[in-house]
Amino acid sequence: MTKDNNRGLPLPDFDQLPPEAVATRIRSLNGAQLKQLMEYESDHAHRPMVLEVLARRSAQLREGAQRTSGDPNAIKPEVPGAPETGSKVGPDPGPTINPPPHGDPSNPAHPRR
Repeated sequence: MTKDNNRGLPLPDFDQLPPEAVATRIRSLNGAQLKQLMEYESDHAHRPMVLEVLARRSAQLREGAQRTSGDPNAIKPEVPGAPETGSKVGPDPGPTINPPPHGDPSNPAHPRR
């Protein structure tokens, strides 16, 4: 889906969010915004886990739960960071390995003398 399909939704890139991320991102939304997301999800991807998360949060708000502060546009924890560089082992090549008494394992045609 393109960003144009997400235009007007309270969560940017809603279609690409996994259910775990949806659960944390919707805590700052009100009931009307949750309803909008549930209708959109029902009409488009219809992901059961996402619909369950949205319905559960909507019920919590009806029962008196308070919205928490947070920014739906905040840094996305589901996006991995840059990989670490460098060797964790270090520059030491390690101990030398002596060939077994029956020959050199890297050259079996030349037995050890």
